[in-house]
Amino acid sequence: MQNNILDQIKNNNPLFSTGYIVDKKIDSGKDGTVFIVHKKGNKEKLFAAKVFVKPEGVDEQYWKHVHDEIVTCSRISQKPNENLVKVYESFIINNECFIMIMEYINGINLKEYLNNSGGKLPEATVLSLMKPVFESLFTVHNGGLVHRDISPDNIFLTDDG
Repeated sequence: MQNNILDQIKNNNPLFSTGYIVDKKIDSGKDGTVFIVHKKGNKEKLFAAKVFVKPEGVDEQYWKHVHDEIVTCSRISQKPNENLVKVYESFIINNECFIMIMEYINGINLKEYLNNSGGKLPEATVLSLMKPVFESLFTVHNGGLVHRDISPDNIFLTDDG
């Protein structure tokens, strides 16, 4: 089932009936697959769509937990913190798939930045980069969510800060 849904999405079919069209796949990880999408009729405004497909044999309590985390992420992303990715809306498809439509961040992740910098950064740079990360984690944790996937792959840097 998981591959069937992801194949439909990768093959540039509309994200079910949600009104979004897939432009390309960005990444896949243990928690889902992320695509760049746009709304039907507006190719200029891009979004990131994180797709969570229910694994076969997963217990319903786990799947409810995933749903609750998506709802919590949506609520937290509305708090005043310019360094948190905004969640605009989410969809549940046949209780088999959750889709979270988020702000698309045009930039590079910290892992790429480190590689481009020879693998080392001056202390002052590290401090200036990590301060907004810690502030964001504080907001997330105060909102009742524990971020379990903090890594250089998931911290994005943009040209405008």
